[in-house]
Amino acid sequence: MARHLIELGHRRLAFVGPRQPDRADARRLEGFLRAAADAGLQPTVIAWDPPDGAPSVGGVVVEWSAVLVGNEPLTGIFAANDFAAIDLLDVADALGVRVPGALSVVGFDDVDMARLRRINLTTVSQPRDALVRLGVGALLGRIEGRITSGPHVTMASVGLTIRGSTAPPP
Repeated sequence: MARHLIELGHRRLAFVGPRQPDRADARRLEGFLRAAADAGLQPTVIAWDPPDGAPSVGGVVVEWSAVLVGNEPLTGIFAANDFAAIDLLDVADALGVRVPGALSVVGFDDVDMARLRRINLTTVSQPRDALVRLGVGALLGRIEGRITSGPHVTMASVGLTIRGSTAPPP
């Protein structure tokens, strides 16, 4: 996602993730920061538990208006999941910040709601069918005694689904 936003021309980037990130959130943040650093950028990291939580940067509560409308507003934000990205679209709308005119927002998961025309969210798509097969296979393997080892991580390929929530910065 960082590369997509950077290729569009964005330089004022942020990652929005939960206050208590899980392993997947942490890996998404790590990859985003690495890709941004490769381009010489240092994104803002915003902790936020939508819809009602207050966003914070470095443990300090901030107002969305300060980061989206202030002197140097963010122009590209990667949310750790689509639901946070969709809430962020609502926040931007309430502040009069046009997406994608003034702000590009991207998510992760490609939930069904992301495809709605009003939302039209650019997102990372996961191979749901393959993930279900992996999960069911692992469960059956444990039930049948074929898998006896501890938990392991299996990586699945993801893809970028570009929709209408990203564009070059103003």
